[in-house]
Amino acid sequence: MNILRVFFGLFLIFFGLNHQFHFFPEPPWPVDAMNFLSALRATGYMNEIIMLTDVIAGALLIINILTPLALLLSASILAHSLLFHFFLAPETMLFSAIGTVINVVLIYVYRKRFYPLFIAQ
Repeated sequence: MNILRVFFGLFLIFFGLNHQFHFFPEPPWPVDAMNFLSALRATGYMNEIIMLTDVIAGALLIINILTPLALLLSASILAHSLLFHFFLAPETMLFSAIGTVINVVLIYVYRKRFYPLFIAQ
C-alpha cells in the first residue's frame, strides 16, 4: 500500500498544482459548470485553498506523516470534485472518480487509525 499512498500523494500534488499552472488545458465546460467555476474564482481565494489543500495532503502522504489527516483533507476536496463533475460536467469525471476510489481504498487500509474518532467520550 506504500506505492498506492505515494502515487496518490503525487496525484494530489499534480492536480493541486494544475489549478495554478494549468498542465492540462481546461475542457469546454457546460454552462452551469462554468457559472459555478466562475463564482469560485470570483471569491479570489477558493482556487488557492483547493490547491494548497491538495498539495499539503499530497506532501503528507508522500512523506508518510499525519497520513489519516491527509486522507481526510483530500476526501473533503475529492467529495466536492466528484459531485461537481457528476452533476455539472459528467463527461470530465474520470480523474475525480479515480482519485475518490484511491482515497476510499486508503481510508479503508488506515481504518484502524480512524477508530478513535468514533469513540464517545
